[in-house]
Amino acid sequence: KAGVEGARSKKKGSKASHDAKSGEHAREALALFRKQMRISVAGDEVPAPAGSFEEMWFPKEAGWIRAGIEAAGWTEPTPIQMQAVPVMTQGRDVLACAPTGSGKTGAFVIPLFAVLRGPKKAGIRGLIISPTRELATQIFQQCQTLRAHSKMECKLLTKASAAAVADVQSSMGKKHDVLVSTPARVVTLLKERALDLSTVEVCVIDEADKLFEDGFVHQIDEVLAGCTHPRLQKALFSATIPPQVSSVVLDVLLLIVCIHCLCAVLLYFLSPPSAVPTFLSLETQQTDVHETHRCPRI
Repeated sequence: KAGVEGARSKKKGSKASHDAKSGEHAREALALFRKQMRISVAGDEVPAPAGSFEEMWFPKEAGWIRAGIEAAGWTEPTPIQMQAVPVMTQGRDVLACAPTGSGKTGAFVIPLFAVLRGPKKAGIRGLIISPTRELATQIFQQCQTLRAHSKMECKLLTKASAAAVADVQSSMGKKHDVLVSTPARVVTLLKERALDLSTVEVCVIDEADKLFEDGFVHQIDEVLAGCTHPRLQKALFSATIPPQVSSVVLDVLLLIVCIHCLCAVLLYFLSPPSAVPTFLSLETQQTDVHETHRCPRI
């Protein structure tokens, strides 16, 4: 009997050793892939980056996103999309820093649709805030391309569309799933009590460095104050991480993931959130105190 028990114990030990080695090999392969893609991560329970759009997980109800990706002509994800999409589909708050041309818009539009899954006619569930009408229009156009194979309704808030969007009590107002706008237009409707953001599940603030400059901060505060959903997910995307963005991170984001691009995509999972100021202060120490650190174009 002792011999049998000894054999079983030896077998269990061998299996545990094999599993440990397999886990180590998997971690090494993942680290190598991130190094090749210039992705660096730190933190707990970090989802692996998706090497292709096929590897990205989308809910069954959001399978139409793949058709939208094909319609957009995207053949493979950029590094920020590889890591940001899996993170956002897990419901994590995100602060992303990446230069123009790195695929930032896709990095938040794709997971936003994945989180919302499909149309509900329950009011605005996705809100994208941009500093300018031109950029808002570009984002809206990408939304329209990605949602082309679904019944999701996206709306660009303009003077012409404000009346329809503001009609929150009617079926017309309820049918808009995603709203794209500048902060000023949203704040105007909020002050008129003509817009209900209580159903917003995902709020994305693009070009956060510009939107947190003087003149925009109070508008962003009012927009976020209007988003009262208990499980609101927030994502800030920016080309820089200036002091005005750093100072509001703790107030705005929970379960934060900070994505920073510096000739690469550096991803930091900060837990607990109290770690945020330390990281951001280290970042700002790398630059002159009179300058804002801007990521080079890639």
